[in-house]
Amino acid sequence: PRRYSLLLTNYSDGTGETEELKVNRSDLKTTDGETPSKLVIEKISYNIYGMTVRISYNNETEEEIVLQGDGVMDFTDVGGFTPIDHIADVGGDIVFNTEGATAGDSYSIKLDIRAKQ
Repeated sequence: PRRYSLLLTNYSDGTGETEELKVNRSDLKTTDGETPSKLVIEKISYNIYGMTVRISYNNETEEEIVLQGDGVMDFTDVGGFTPIDHIADVGGDIVFNTEGATAGDSYSIKLDIRAKQ
């Protein structure tokens, strides 16, 4: 499988992010050059100051990861954080929402993603 590492940063002006598309599945390719059937988050390294960041697939709150402060979430031992299959078209895009953002808040988030065929 093809893997991607993405560094996403934000320095807030106080307005925050709502349904902010960060990773568009159709922009990535599998090893055979096809659009992946889903994206699997293998690892998240993060440094967040002053706000909460919610990561979801296609903005489905049924499967979201909530981040605050500093840390690492490693899902490789369980095969990665994968979309729930019963939700139509989930597994496509990775979306961020922020909560409690004020001017000067920030985040730096590194996503390690596997493109599943």
